[in-house]
Amino acid sequence: MITVKTSELTGIALDWAVTEAIGEQHREDAYRKKYSSDWRDCGTLLERFRIDVHHEIGGWLAHKDLGFIGAANDLKIAICLAIVGWKFGDEVQIPASLQEAN
Repeated sequence: MITVKTSELTGIALDWAVTEAIGEQHREDAYRKKYSSDWRDCGTLLERFRIDVHHEIGGWLAHKDLGFIGAANDLKIAICLAIVGWKFGDEVQIPASLQEAN
């Protein structure tokens, strides 16, 4: 495991961290959830976790209960960052292989 800044998570590393944050089981097969890139997976998080979103010049901001603010050009990524940051804070531990895969 390695420690990375939540705000720097992308791709499968971000999807893995979201799965950890929401307490779901990890899957290594083709059915792995793609929270950061697929609205079918990410959309349910908005309602389930009551994420607030705002569009600002330059991108999207997302947060839960005015906590960690996820900021990204893509709304799905901002939502994912907000959830991971809400659960783990500014840093999160992920498997080293995931960071290398991005």
